[in-house]
Amino acid sequence: MPTLNLLPDGRGVLKAARPAGTIASFVGLLAGRTQKVATIEEINEAAAQGWAGKQ
Repeated sequence: MPTLNLLPDGRGVLKAARPAGTIASFVGLLAGRTQKVATIEEINEAAAQGWAGKQ
């Protein structure tokens, strides 16, 4: 769990938690969950809509 330490001068120091798994397990997290393969154009459009605040 991350920790937040508040310093006397009003600043805060946030310390990250230790990762619970490996990067390899994260990369394969969604593997095999869908048959849909997005094109680069679809990925770019989804990213643009996300940055624009749209769904």
